Amino acid sequence: MIRDNPILGVGFGNWEIAYPLYDQGELRTDVTPRRPHNDLLWIGSEIGILGLASYLSILTLFMYHAIQLWKTDTPHKWTVLMCGISLFAMIGDGFFNFPYERLAPTMNFWLALAIMGICFRPTTPSPHAIPKRFALILPVILLGAIWITTKQLSFDYYYIKAIRAHYQEDHVNTELAAANAIQQGPFNHQVFIIYGQSLRHQKEYAEAAVSVRKGLQYHPNFPNAYNNLGHILDEMGDHQTAIENYRHSIQLLPYHHKAHYNMAIAYEKMGEIDSAIVAYRKALAITPYAKAYHNLAGVFKKQGQIDSAQAYYLKSLSAQEPAIESFFNLGNLYTEQYEYTKAITAFEKFMQDWKGDPQWVSEAQQRLSEANSGLGVQAEQRGNIDEALRHYQTALKIWPQNAMGWYNLGNGILLKGKKSDAIEAYQKAISYDNTLTNAYNNLGLIYTEQKQYPQAIEIFEKALQVHDDSPIIYLNLGNAYLGKGDIYRAASAYEKCLAYWDGDAQTADAVRLTLNELKAAIGP
Repeated sequence: MIRDNPILGVGFGNWEIAYPLYDQGELRTDVTPRRPHNDLLWIGSEIGILGLASYLSILTLFMYHAIQLWKTDTPHKWTVLMCGISLFAMIGDGFFNFPYERLAPTMNFWLALAIMGICFRPTTPSPHAIPKRFALILPVILLGAIWITTKQLSFDYYYIKAIRAHYQEDHVNTELAAANAIQQGPFNHQVFIIYGQSLRHQKEYAEAAVSVRKGLQYHPNFPNAYNNLGHILDEMGDHQTAIENYRHSIQLLPYHHKAHYNMAIAYEKMGEIDSAIVAYRKALAITPYAKAYHNLAGVFKKQGQIDSAQAYYLKSLSAQEPAIESFFNLGNLYTEQYEYTKAITAFEKFMQDWKGDPQWVSEAQQRLSEANSGLGVQAEQRGNIDEALRHYQTALKIWPQNAMGWYNLGNGILLKGKKSDAIEAYQKAISYDNTLTNAYNNLGLIYTEQKQYPQAIEIFEKALQVHDDSPIIYLNLGNAYLGKGDIYRAASAYEKCLAYWDGDAQTADAVRLTLNELKAAIGP
């Protein structure tokens, strides 16, 4: 930086703006360095060799006066010695630290110089008086300094309030405090970023983008600002421009894992899945970020790579700050693979650890109920009816509105020969889901077996209101009409059954034979 700007430097206060272009991998996303840990390098890079020479000339003049005083018999020699120790201790600290940013050591530095000036002042009055016009300017300068200091203090007050509200995720108060800080003046470019983030969370995307871009006017090499701007643009639907901003952020800070992660999300929204996978993996190569593992698992799941999806969900849960939502998605994945025991464990962990939107706990509760119901079906298929009934009852205890759970319970009860209880279960299923055709069908079959033909016909007709091309419903409706003795409607139902039938030929032949017999009985 000094080599490129040797005479005047990059400008007073501009070190943090120019530094990212010279960074060799030291920058991190959680810090925004404002100066080097070496005061001489700081002075030389910001105000150049001339400024550094001026600073060193002050120290040289101090040393010269100190030596002159030490050679005399003045009683101030020990005071000057102590001042010199304080001064050069601070300079030594400045080789590794930044004491000039701290009020106390800065005061010691200038106090030491002031004491030296007092001790070395001439004993006779100076013949050179201060010009009166200069004395008139001093109050103006002083008032200007007071005004700027007041504005700075006011800015700091609101800026600190904005930061506190930001960390508390209080976006409304963050916006108010940041707006008040900005009104005091652009004393810190990051206030524009915080203001923009508060607006983004409130979905005021256009204003948020304006604020972040204004922050970039004051610090055009700020990686986090480009990342935040990309995030805003991505939520506005401008994914391509968002990616360009993420790239700019990464050029300034190659280890910006969140920029890689956000870029992957933008690629995924654009349907560029291969690019998304590459970006997610770059983010993970920098930091084992749970969200990146979670999203990458989702990509693999969509591609049908179930083993990879499962592995990455598990990685997201083993990260330092696990993505709890992975339990939910892992439960869904296990459910789709009919691994209901694992699904139950995953949903229970999600419900236990999730601290976000309570709606998702309710959703997990429903999925947990469905997984228990699935265990019941598996037990029923193995012939373990009692075990199946226990799982169905557990499912309904977790979520009483589980229509499929009531349907499965009805099937299990029916296998135990308890038709009246089965009827109640099927009726419950229909009350929670009036589109459940199988529940209508089984309920109608029970009524038919009990020769309650009007009830059976009513149920089958309701089923056809939901699914008017179901051949099995028309078949059973025909049987109910036939049992009732209404051969005309029975024949009509059988005809519709055959029109939609796509099952085995043997059943179709039997229906056709019955239909022909009915037509013969009906006559021409």
